[in-house]
Amino acid sequence: MLLSVCRSRSYKSTAWPALWHAAWASRACSSTGGQAARVEGATKLQPGATYTLRKVFSEAEVRAFLAATGDANPLHVDAAAAAARGFAGPILPGILMASLFPAIIGTAFPGVLYATQSLSFRSPALLGQEVEAQVCVTKRSGSRVTFSTRCVLVHPTRDAMAGTSSGSTGAAGLNGDSSSAPAVAAAGDPGQGVVKARLLVDGIAMAILPDPRAAE
Repeated sequence: MLLSVCRSRSYKSTAWPALWHAAWASRACSSTGGQAARVEGATKLQPGATYTLRKVFSEAEVRAFLAATGDANPLHVDAAAAAARGFAGPILPGILMASLFPAIIGTAFPGVLYATQSLSFRSPALLGQEVEAQVCVTKRSGSRVTFSTRCVLVHPTRDAMAGTSSGSTGAAGLNGDSSSAPAVAAAGDPGQGVVKARLLVDGIAMAILPDPRAAE
């Protein structure tokens, strides 16, 4: 069942140093000790090819990201500030979740140049909740590849936080409606089929491969 899409915050950029910096912060603080992200997906780069990466951002990783970017928003680390805005706990920075998109593309295709990225922030995720970034090839022309990008919160088997329903922030959505983000399909664990997920961030990216013959 799809729910109505909330009013989203969107912006585009043809130069994306901030997102690249966010990707660096995401990798530098990764649970693998700064090693490349573990990306799963197709080996042939063609329309329909999809690549995914799951991540649980720790409080230490979020604080390192905030320190690196100079973001002083207390909603990301202060439970009282988050509660004052109706959230069940500190929420993840949206751009940190979006940083998984270039992490996927850069890991799958070393040397790629990230050219453009549009983003819409649909719904928040709580600190400690697992998110899944999904990057899908929609068009390829020589070395230029266009991707649809989205980050989802897959409903866990147990509540992410005491007193909240499975997969819920326990707070108002970005337009004041806690049910405003659409539910989408996401790949489940082996043998579990398809599970419901809440859309957190989506957009479109374009990247330039170092070799137009790459992954053909």
